[in-house]
Amino acid sequence: KKLSKIKAELYDQPYPGSIEVYLYKNVPYNNFLIIDPESIEGRMMVSHYLYGIRRADCPVVEFSKKSNRSLYRRYLASFTAMINNAKKYSL
Repeated sequence: KKLSKIKAELYDQPYPGSIEVYLYKNVPYNNFLIIDPESIEGRMMVSHYLYGIRRADCPVVEFSKKSNRSLYRRYLASFTAMINNAKKYSL
């Protein structure tokens, strides 16, 4: 219910794009925020889950496809593998 409310609030704004939510059975290793993955201007923020550390205290690595193409490809491949084994959740 909360996700549906967030979706409604975002769709009321004049922002392009979409939000996708996936459900999976494995414990995730990190959290991804990916913006414009098909664009050369694509950006990514990755926060690794560190055992014993609150998520809010975990470092976030931010990089772009343009500035670090190899790192971007590697994390995008990890994200793609994760969602290929997940179920897309309909909001």
